[in-house]
Amino acid sequence: MSNFAVLFIATLFIIHFSNATNNSPPAEEEGTDQKQGENTSKNVDLKSIQSYAVNAVKDKKHLDELALYAIEWAQNNGLVLRKNDPKASADTAEFAPISLFPSPFPRKAFEKALSVQKM
Repeated sequence: MSNFAVLFIATLFIIHFSNATNNSPPAEEEGTDQKQGENTSKNVDLKSIQSYAVNAVKDKKHLDELALYAIEWAQNNGLVLRKNDPKASADTAEFAPISLFPSPFPRKAFEKALSVQKM
């Protein structure tokens, strides 16, 4: 996977999360029987996830630097595969697919999982 591919995927990830609230249906159209306070809580969770994704990168230059760092880290830590192309030389490799950012996870769901975990 080339630097451009990683940059493209990371950009799509950021665009997806920055547009998620604009495309989400209003609380009345969700078809749930939840109270207004619960819908507000869901909106707050969604906004915190979005701000994580959007605020993780300052600008395009910063995104390019992060992508390059991730590629170098993958190569230096053995996260490489031989190319699928049978014509490729045995000493050429590409790095395994990676995610530039960790997947955001709602805090309430995380705390609920911790509360039921036996220690």
